[in-house]
Amino acid sequence: MLTQDCVRELFDYDPETGIVTRRVSRWPERWPVGGIVGTARADGYLMTQIGATGYLLHRIIFLWMTGRMPLAVDHANMCRTDNRWQNIREATRSQNGANRRAISTNTSGYKGVSYHKRVGKYQARIYVEGKCIALGYRDTALEAAELYNAASAHHFGEFSRS
Repeated sequence: MLTQDCVRELFDYDPETGIVTRRVSRWPERWPVGGIVGTARADGYLMTQIGATGYLLHRIIFLWMTGRMPLAVDHANMCRTDNRWQNIREATRSQNGANRRAISTNTSGYKGVSYHKRVGKYQARIYVEGKCIALGYRDTALEAAELYNAASAHHFGEFSRS
């Protein structure tokens, strides 16, 4: 099991810049001591490998700082490569999901809002801890978005994002 002592032996971390550097290296010609740690994945998150296991760098940083590996770690400003300590916070999966933009296939233009053809109105829905909560129907997408925004603020507080 990965521990705080283990990651502190392997890496140095600067909370002000978010940069992680190597303290030791098994292959110095490939990964030199003092070299910056983190390879960008296709989804934009930085990762590193410890032994045969890959880890998201922001999770390693959280362990480095607190000694704990939480279920989910959230980037407050949604920038997946910004690993400054002020930008990283522990979250539930539901809170982490709340701090996202609307998906790219969204046609209403508002997070949590879709057009319901059968009813002929815009429907607002929110997911909280894996459960879908129907918030109601409105004549316009903007009105439905207001329902979603209020529910998001109520359920997710500082993690809420419209």
